[in-house]
Amino acid sequence: LMRTPSGEEIWVGQQVTIVFNKDRLRLVRAVARDIGQLVETRKKLEDSRKRYKLLSEYSKDVIALQDANGAYTFLSPSVRELVGYGPEEIIGHQTTDFTHPDDADMLMELGSRLYEDKAKWINYFRYRLRHKAGYYVWVESSGRFIYDESGNLSSIQTTTRDISMQVKAEKDLRVSEDNLHALIENTTD
Repeated sequence: LMRTPSGEEIWVGQQVTIVFNKDRLRLVRAVARDIGQLVETRKKLEDSRKRYKLLSEYSKDVIALQDANGAYTFLSPSVRELVGYGPEEIIGHQTTDFTHPDDADMLMELGSRLYEDKAKWINYFRYRLRHKAGYYVWVESSGRFIYDESGNLSSIQTTTRDISMQVKAEKDLRVSEDNLHALIENTTD
């Protein structure tokens, strides 16, 4: 930080070159330049990193990135709470490596259809993921395909959440409705 003759404080970067001739100082050259814009850009970048970290580390939903082939390249830490695996255990794998066998074909077909249609958004879809402990968790995912400047798929961003309680409530409601209909049908006047 340097104060100008007018009293304004500015950020400066300096480069100093010292030249010796044998053991004697021969030349000192110093160049200073205003780096205020660089400092401001770095501050904005750091603020952006902090916001990103807050979003990815404290969201209950799992935020993920996959490459064009579907292999995970990033997962938020909340994946551990959802399926028991840490991000490092899933990176490099595909969703279908953890999907219930009855749901794998549906996911592959959905992905292929959206890719062929050059879709941008992936609407909500439900499926089951295998927890590290061996049971399955009902989840709902949504996301988007990200294309490069040439129009080629470069990555897939998804957000996934646990909907096990919702699926159980829906099943319980269906059973209750079935029981009510059976009761009404078997009731005589």
